[in-house]
Amino acid sequence: MGTNSFVAVNAGGVTQVDTFLNGAGDHQQVVREVRATALTNDSWTVTTTGLSNKVAADVNRVGLMVVSAATGRVYFRFDATIPVPATPAYHWYLDPNDRWEVPQAFCQLAVSMVGATSGGAVLLALATAS
Repeated sequence: MGTNSFVAVNAGGVTQVDTFLNGAGDHQQVVREVRATALTNDSWTVTTTGLSNKVAADVNRVGLMVVSAATGRVYFRFDATIPVPATPAYHWYLDPNDRWEVPQAFCQLAVSMVGATSGGAVLLALATAS
């Protein structure tokens, strides 16, 4: 079994990167998984005109859950552009009563949305870490 170690990196000075030195003498970088320290609930009343950037981009967000309480399908884009279902210029959609845990790779991005029909709401749970 190896021991904990570090590798010096010159980033305008000496910055240490945590590593684990395995039995073969190789450094393996230690990557810490960040957990949420705060949760914010939000909602959007679904319209066919949509909403750009309903969820602003946030580098501190570590989780995003979405529930559709809409009366029709809701389309999502992970940028500040309102989705266009007909093109299709959207990244994902939810039907009424669907739930979705947004992939971690996308959860820090901005989210824009539009409804196929007006009515109901989209419920959001945004988890951030400090």
